[in-house]
Amino acid sequence: MIIDCFEMAEEVLQISAMVDQPSRYLYLTDSILEEIERSSDERLRKSRDLILRIRRRDLYRLVDEVLISENEIAMFKDWERQFQWPEHLKDQVHVDTSKINYGFGAKNPLEHMKFYGKDPNGKL
Repeated sequence: MIIDCFEMAEEVLQISAMVDQPSRYLYLTDSILEEIERSSDERLRKSRDLILRIRRRDLYRLVDEVLISENEIAMFKDWERQFQWPEHLKDQVHVDTSKINYGFGAKNPLEHMKFYGKDPNGKL
């Protein structure tokens, strides 16, 4: 939600330009949220409303999550590029893809874990 807030405020605050200017980069802290909250600029209204939702803990809801294999990733990315969200859902749905492998690549990390049970013979 904070990323969305920053994206909404980008036009006014030029947050991404701070990375290229060391004198401005020093001020790239959490205080940007407070700067948006204090602002009376109408162009930051959506950002302020989103920060208020965060403060009230009215957070985005997770609808579903799906684990996909390495082979399915390319297929999903093709689908994501081609899919057209219905107009009434465009601003309400966010699809996030994350690759989590815990340093094991395509291997399942649970296969490398040892579990202990109550059985003294080591059987679960």
